[in-house]
Amino acid sequence: MILNTTELEKLLKEIEKDPEKVDVLLKDFKLVHAVFDKNDGIPPRFGTNFREEGPKWEKVSGLDFEAIGRILVCHLSIEHYINNLIELSTPKLFDWDNSRMTFSQKLKLVGKIAILKRNKFDTGIEILNSIRNKLSHNMLATIDVNKYEQLKGILLDYLCRDKSEADKEETLSHMSQYDTHAIIERFTSIVCALIAGYCTSLINKHEDGESYYKFVRDE
Repeated sequence: MILNTTELEKLLKEIEKDPEKVDVLLKDFKLVHAVFDKNDGIPPRFGTNFREEGPKWEKVSGLDFEAIGRILVCHLSIEHYINNLIELSTPKLFDWDNSRMTFSQKLKLVGKIAILKRNKFDTGIEILNSIRNKLSHNMLATIDVNKYEQLKGILLDYLCRDKSEADKEETLSHMSQYDTHAIIERFTSIVCALIAGYCTSLINKHEDGESYYKFVRDE
């Protein structure tokens, strides 16, 4: 059962008025905490030498669910925009939904778009994809420091371009407060905004795929 804001406020007032009826008022709801948390509930992993040493199990703890989720959301967001960019820049008869292309293949299709190539955002997306792939295959993986620094450098180059020295210093000072995942999220927001602009331009111009690519490719 889903309530809108008004209905929820009404329900809370009724509970405040008569707390003894809380079970009756909430009879249609099941409030369940997550089974997994950072230190419990996660199935243990096979030990490193399981074959030789027998059933020794390694407890999984300290997982950062939020961090993993944030990276996956960033990757899915960029893929959503790339999917629509491909669809809008090719004939309607192309059945992209059933093409089963990998993310890397999709990126190659749009990798020569000037706004992505010029800002090295194509490289940045590849870095994000490699981070996502590592996490999807190993939940205990950590972000490679070198990849993070590369992505941060790409973002700072874009943000500082054509700025005065004073503005560059202010930008660098502001960005120094960002943690690893905030950098990735800022990068994602900018990339999605740029792709959205191109898609909007394509729709407004009513261009077909061929003329569109002439418009956005590097000469």
